[in-house]
Amino acid sequence: VNITEMARSKGLNVITGFFDQKSADQIAGQMGQVDIITGSNCFPHNDNPDEILLAAKKLLKPKGHFCVEVMYAGDLLTSLQWDSMYHEHLCYYCLHTLETLFNRFGMHVVDVEHVPMHAGSLRVVAAMDPDEKPRKNVTELLAHEKQIKLIELDTWRTFAAKVQRKIEVVKNVFDHLKNGNRIWGYGAAGRATMWVNVCKMDYLEAMVDASPLRSGRLMPGTHTPIVFPEALKLKPPDYIFVPAWNYIDVIMAKESWYKGVWSVPLPDLKFL
Repeated sequence: VNITEMARSKGLNVITGFFDQKSADQIAGQMGQVDIITGSNCFPHNDNPDEILLAAKKLLKPKGHFCVEVMYAGDLLTSLQWDSMYHEHLCYYCLHTLETLFNRFGMHVVDVEHVPMHAGSLRVVAAMDPDEKPRKNVTELLAHEKQIKLIELDTWRTFAAKVQRKIEVVKNVFDHLKNGNRIWGYGAAGRATMWVNVCKMDYLEAMVDASPLRSGRLMPGTHTPIVFPEALKLKPPDYIFVPAWNYIDVIMAKESWYKGVWSVPLPDLKFL
């Protein structure tokens, strides 16, 4: 459900996007305070969440709501998603960390939804009204995070060790496969840049991507050419490595003609 469209259909005043305090003052001067502020998959891209939340506090009505969607640290942990930890993502949140952050600015979480976007995200609603009670799913997720020790340092030390082992397995297997086999990649996203560089995959013949913003360019680090999907049919390789593993079902369905072997590195190295 599109929160913004649904809220506006009910006559609520909604702003989509984040602002600093100066911009918030200008917006408030033009349209007054608002009922809802939303932002999807952009909150963790900012290195100063305090500025965003101070601006939101100025703009929201006393019973207003602040809604964000963020990549979830719980999925980062369980799926070993180290490959999403690149330059755009400055912070990784769980419900505990978001609640702590919001509390500093007079807000508290009242609703949460676990959604599949980006291989696992949280959609969180924080309220300005201190009397608004959280839904049951909020307390349940907070309890679950404690149970799996999501906010404990040792948990993330273990995560780091498991990630290192996962990288070693993928690198060693493909270092073996490159001898006598032709290998391509599919999906020139941020995850791909992480995998091809850490595993030194300069032997990939090409990286397939349908985006005109990427095709015709080169992968950072390895300088692997990025090509449109049509190029795949001209000379199909023996293996296709899919670093965009969270889209493997969509990719395989799109390229159902391909008779070679698909491979994904996470959550476990698999050949399909």
